[in-house]
Amino acid sequence: MGKIKGRYQSDNWNPWEGCRKCSEACKHCFLFPRLFGRDMDGARRCKTTWDKPWGWQKAAVAAGGRKTVGLCFCSDFLIEEADPWRQEAWATIRDTPNLTWMFCSKRTKRLADCLPSDWGKGYPNVAIGASFENKKHFDRIGYIQAVPAAFRFLDICPCLENPAPELADHLDGIGLVSVSGERSTPDFRPLDLQWVRNVRDLCASRGIAFRFGHGAGREYHPSDLLDGKTYPGEVEFLKEVGM
Repeated sequence: MGKIKGRYQSDNWNPWEGCRKCSEACKHCFLFPRLFGRDMDGARRCKTTWDKPWGWQKAAVAAGGRKTVGLCFCSDFLIEEADPWRQEAWATIRDTPNLTWMFCSKRTKRLADCLPSDWGKGYPNVAIGASFENKKHFDRIGYIQAVPAAFRFLDICPCLENPAPELADHLDGIGLVSVSGERSTPDFRPLDLQWVRNVRDLCASRGIAFRFGHGAGREYHPSDLLDGKTYPGEVEFLKEVGM
């Protein structure tokens, strides 16, 4: 998808919220105490968010640019409870071409069954990511590699073990790999920065973009230093590749 010049912004759209812990990464999920106040068993449709994309689309067109939108920050786009609403969400995504949509899921096994009937070679304004925390869940990558997509990325968060060198066998068709530690929580699990370096060096050897999101146990901010260098976030990178 070619670049469109103009102001470049990002935001989040949550057509539904709530989740269900499904793997080791979820043990200390910061969203539950901060946003939900308790463990939620599933998702519920939001009542006040569904019109937001149309305003963003109109503003992006007026500015002659694009806007990146994170999808389901407060849930998982592929969670089972959202099946009745997802096709409506896909229609909104399809009909807002000046918005670059990105979502990352731990439930990528469901991806093929959750795609819209007109997906074809992939919507040109959608970036799909697989989220995992250790080698046990490398299988989640294969599900995003098995479907057509304009862009695919990996989010290793929280990184709980060294993904390399085995990760090298799972990078076909991947454009970006992001690594982060467990966000601020009293009992966060540590992140060895050498694990991050290993992924960085692996990506460099394969010509894949790399992002270090943040370390473990600190308040989140868009990019942390790794060996004195910052790495662009997903939004900046998607702009660079023209999405």
